[in-house]
Amino acid sequence: MGSTSSGFYGHTGGDPGIVSLFFFDADRKVGRLIIVNTHIDGSEEAVLNELWAIWEKLDEYKVKLIN
Repeated sequence: MGSTSSGFYGHTGGDPGIVSLFFFDADRKVGRLIIVNTHIDGSEEAVLNELWAIWEKLDEYKVKLIN
């Protein structure tokens, strides 16, 4: 568990076949969680781009929840 420069608390992790990201904004009491059942490493740029696109889409929903 750690914190980001923008004040979010969370953790990333994975094992072969699984990737997870979870970050929580304690001030707004909302967070994002994604669990993917595939192996992703830094050499797979297209797959990483898809993962970040999903992560950003979750951020759009987070913004709607707090407004």
